Amino acid sequence: MVLSCLAASPLSSAPIPWRVPESPVRKVVAKGPDDFFLVRLPTAVDSQEIVSAAAFSESATNRLPVRVVWKDKKALSLLVDGSELKHAERVHIYPLSAADDEVPSATDPLPLRGRAGRTAGMDLPSSWEQVVSLQTRYDAIPRAFSAASFEALPETFKSWYRGDWTRKNHLVELHTWLLVPADTQLAFGLAGTSPAWLFIDGSNTLVHPPGQPYERWTSAAPLPLKAGLREVKVVTALREKINTGLAWKRPGATNIAADVRMVTGGFLREGRWERRGVKPSLFARAEEGKAYRFAEKPAAVFVPYTFIDRSYGVSTNVARWRIDGRPAGTGRKFATVLAGANVHTARLDNAGAVFELPPLVWSGRLWREERVSVSARGVPAFCFDDTSVAPILSVRTTAPEETPFTLRVTSFPRGDGAAPVVRDYPVTPNGGKGAVYLPPFEVYTVERISWTLLHEGVALKTGQLLFPVSKPRDPAAGFPRAYDILPDTFSGETLLAAGDYLCYLVPRASAWRFGAPSVPKPNRSAALFVSEGRSWEAFAGDFPRRLTGGSDLDARLDCGNPELALFAALASATGTVHTADEEVRSEQREGIVYAPVVRLADLADLDAFECRVSAMLGLLAAPAFGNVPVTVLVPPVSDTLPDCGCVPSKDGRPCPHALRTREAAERVLRAADTRGIWALDLYTLFQTTDSSKPFFSHGCLTPDGADLIRGDRR
Repeated sequence: MVLSCLAASPLSSAPIPWRVPESPVRKVVAKGPDDFFLVRLPTAVDSQEIVSAAAFSESATNRLPVRVVWKDKKALSLLVDGSELKHAERVHIYPLSAADDEVPSATDPLPLRGRAGRTAGMDLPSSWEQVVSLQTRYDAIPRAFSAASFEALPETFKSWYRGDWTRKNHLVELHTWLLVPADTQLAFGLAGTSPAWLFIDGSNTLVHPPGQPYERWTSAAPLPLKAGLREVKVVTALREKINTGLAWKRPGATNIAADVRMVTGGFLREGRWERRGVKPSLFARAEEGKAYRFAEKPAAVFVPYTFIDRSYGVSTNVARWRIDGRPAGTGRKFATVLAGANVHTARLDNAGAVFELPPLVWSGRLWREERVSVSARGVPAFCFDDTSVAPILSVRTTAPEETPFTLRVTSFPRGDGAAPVVRDYPVTPNGGKGAVYLPPFEVYTVERISWTLLHEGVALKTGQLLFPVSKPRDPAAGFPRAYDILPDTFSGETLLAAGDYLCYLVPRASAWRFGAPSVPKPNRSAALFVSEGRSWEAFAGDFPRRLTGGSDLDARLDCGNPELALFAALASATGTVHTADEEVRSEQREGIVYAPVVRLADLADLDAFECRVSAMLGLLAAPAFGNVPVTVLVPPVSDTLPDCGCVPSKDGRPCPHALRTREAAERVLRAADTRGIWALDLYTLFQTTDSSKPFFSHGCLTPDGADLIRGDRR
């Protein structure tokens, strides 16, 4: 092979110093995992015969030991000693036209190299197809080892053995190069108690069956071999100490062919050529990978690209890649992901030379669609303003393992003038799951937390965690209903409504503490009522005038608000205990009563209604609310529903819409049973009580209905 084709116009010195001035070219290879490796050079360069070579590492000036192990009319084979080099370090090999006695000679003391890995499966393979299947099922990283000969293999056992031989197979690959001095025929034989396969120059030459005595050899017909280096590989599977043997003999001989010896177990290393004084010739190409997108952002397509440097005359370790004008990476090969809907520019910089790649345009082929979501955990749905919380943002995705994401979290402090705090958290889901644990804080210091999930700079998902303060509203503006703030889903911790997570803050005054100075008389029992998502205090006999915030609900009780009328009827009967000495005493306790109001929309979607009732019951019974007793009122049949628009009858008979509240009552009872909460079944009470007087009139509870509730409560 003549390399005169490398000639080009001269330029100043190359980035890496030229160690051998008399050599016009050099070959650059990278050291692999082997300490010793082979390199092939042409027998002629610029019409000059090559008889030896000098090798230098990229970072040192001392020569590396080399030895010419074979030479024919086409190539020169060198053994290089790289035991002092780091993995992947560059080695520069200079062809020489004259022998140099100063070049240290390289000899591999352990010319048999092995690689062993534990695999799944308990049965020994009986065919090569089964071996290939086992090669894909390693349960740990295979380990490399070296030996001086096949007889020395048992000594390597402890260095690579892992696991229990009686349960798991180990695949062992043995590799070496045989130096055949002249054309000949050799008969190869395998021995051992385990199955083995012999490959000569990549061809399967011999198969040794399992279960044989060690002394019994399996041999094949003599194989004609050309002079030179012949690659030999033996693959065996075993569960016991290794005892595989290999022998090679000439036909009719009784002893091993002594002149055919192992040179090294290292692999043949390929590389690239550089010429001294030649202007660097840059060339690079881009390979498009399998494009994908996320269902949450279908307009954004992501395309993996692999950029490969195919330059010569310059070292690739100084290659610099720029994508869209920004530094992107270094090295001979560089991989990245770009937005496929755009046209991108790529450039390779190397030793002052620049190579512009053609514009990168996505081919339009989409390979897969993934999904991703972000949810909030670790925050109670209902807490006081000084509660300390530590939110957890969970990321779920169907994307492949090690797909990188960035979660950008912005914290907005409560109060005017405070600047938001922005922080990026890298997230690499494992098994489709990832999490970001935010630092703990007291909720009164933060108004809201928002987040954006990014992939390759593109926003895929946004959301926020809100901390609204629960304050009494102006009665003229109307009281909010539970359905206005209660979500369709309830995670058990945080409320989720319209894509936002809510944590309601309630002042400490809302959690009633009995015996406090605010109780005017000890003979009055007290109760804490919660209706439609708001809380207030009430005193028996003084309800509903004494409310938190001083609101007066007398007008509300008389104008079609039956749920508040239910509470009024219950208040006077809460907590009163009669003793034997005829003295009435107050049982000082606190309680929560929740009465779900049935609307026409609830009857159309009873599943959503039950979900909201269950969510509210879980919220009220949560530890953040003080673990107080909770009672749920199963709604009775009113004469009309609040939003059905029917005209009430004079005798209080329910309209067709109100008659369907039986189904809603069953859902309320089921939600209470699931939560283990005591329920006051007003539906059954009102249906089974005979009375000629109506319990409801125009949607409002009548005095007879109120008396009925008081009697049942007692």
